[in-house]
Amino acid sequence: MREMLSEKEAGEIYKQRKIDVEPVFGFLKANLSFFRFSVRGKLKVENEIGFALMTVNLRKYTAKINKGIRIIVWKLKNNIYNKFTTNQNLY
Repeated sequence: MREMLSEKEAGEIYKQRKIDVEPVFGFLKANLSFFRFSVRGKLKVENEIGFALMTVNLRKYTAKINKGIRIIVWKLKNNIYNKFTTNQNLY
């Protein structure tokens, strides 16, 4: 195993895995308290991990949508403020 990991290509794959995969499982454990499966059987475990990962994806999606909404609201507020201050200066 050490020989395999010491190869350059395997090392690059392992580095990428730490970036892509490990944070998701850390998030499941830390934020969703998902430490062990509550069912038995391969199909049921696949379903349970599917629901857990779907939850992570939905949280990411809603965070992205909320960020976009906050940006839009911020732009609208700045636009209204700029129009108000510009109109104030004209009078």
